[in-house]
Amino acid sequence: MSNSDSEIIFSVVIPVFNVEDYLHTCIQSVLDQDTSKSEIILVNDCSTDKSGEICDSFAKRNDCIKVTHNKRNCGVSISRNKGIKVAKGKYIVFLDSDDYLVGKGLSSAKTLIKEKQQPDVVVIKNFLTRREPNSYTTHELFNDSIDNCNTPDDVISTFQESRSFYGTCWCYIVKRDVIIDNELYFTPNISFAEDQEFVAKLFCISKSFAFYKGTFYCKRTSSGTLTQKLNFETSVSCLKTVGRLCKFIDNNNFSYAKKEFLHARIQSPLAQLTPQLISLNRKEIFQLSKIVEENLNSLELLENKSSNFDLFFFIKTFGPHIGLLLYRQEVIEEIIMLIDKIGGEELYVFSKNLSGKSIAQLLRKEGYPVEGILDNDETTAGTFFSNFKINPPSTLRGRSKDDLAKISVLICNQHKNSVDTIYEQLRNIGLEKKRITHKLFHPHGATI
Repeated sequence: MSNSDSEIIFSVVIPVFNVEDYLHTCIQSVLDQDTSKSEIILVNDCSTDKSGEICDSFAKRNDCIKVTHNKRNCGVSISRNKGIKVAKGKYIVFLDSDDYLVGKGLSSAKTLIKEKQQPDVVVIKNFLTRREPNSYTTHELFNDSIDNCNTPDDVISTFQESRSFYGTCWCYIVKRDVIIDNELYFTPNISFAEDQEFVAKLFCISKSFAFYKGTFYCKRTSSGTLTQKLNFETSVSCLKTVGRLCKFIDNNNFSYAKKEFLHARIQSPLAQLTPQLISLNRKEIFQLSKIVEENLNSLELLENKSSNFDLFFFIKTFGPHIGLLLYRQEVIEEIIMLIDKIGGEELYVFSKNLSGKSIAQLLRKEGYPVEGILDNDETTAGTFFSNFKINPPSTLRGRSKDDLAKISVLICNQHKNSVDTIYEQLRNIGLEKKRITHKLFHPHGATI
């Protein structure tokens, strides 16, 4: 099939790195759409498996596919930027190479875009998360109240009030001119949550929105291509994202609604920074304090905007280095108080996310009897993180009543609805109410 540039409506940008087991499904899911007015841009980021060969093979058979091979491993941000720059479509669709599109979403989106007179952004209502082999969960970004929004500020306020905002770029179809004209690219050399800043800025510069009220995207979980890591680089990524969003607020005369929206978006990387912080050593914290010092003027915007998040208070009162150390110590003491309150002879941390991993390491270092990590993702059952065995909570079933009375669980999921569900799940297994607690690093329960 052949496209002329003027006909292309969608450019589907797919960064590719070591996904040979999933890439065929990903690409085919786009080809199964109406691709007569679409192109697929594959950016192979120096894959060491057969991903590059798969890209070339598809391109040979389909004229609508373009392949770029990076000369060095650049990361997902630079790969997406390269895809944007070579794209010819009026709209950009972001697709991760281990995920796939569902249904005939591109055709429906094309109709919606025409009806709504080419909006800057199309927001996807539903997406799926898939746990192998075939377990699906539906996530909803908005409800029908969105129809009452008449202005961009109305849209932003509605998302703010519902607290259902997702900072992942593949939830949105974006007019390419909006990205190019505003130089809205992904920040290079970011190793974690690279699209949170992109999406937050996108919402504030866009002048018109449309809402696709169907399911468009399926996100695989635990496919291994994007992992949550506890390290210094990830901490730096979180902190720099906060600094850039603060500067973005400071450099623009935004409305009250947009400022409040951006402050809420800042809370997520801040919350992600905290579990990282408790895993760092003193040398790394000193290095991190230098980055805080460089961004101190911008970070002042956080004052009085994070009433339940007092990192900035410590930094301002005691300076970046001592402030980070004292804040870290306060968080550690709070976690230990939670554990001492629930007691128990056999302790588990629930969730293999950043929070769970960092807390498990902390508690073992402090001498607490952490037996392992619980998580509902059964694809990771029996695997290990830092000598902690990961298993589903169902492994506790069958234990005697006396044994269950000795077991304590600290829930580390960072969304209140998930915490409530897990709590009921543990109670149904037979754990005592007094043996279950949770730790949120975000006052509103951001997803981490």
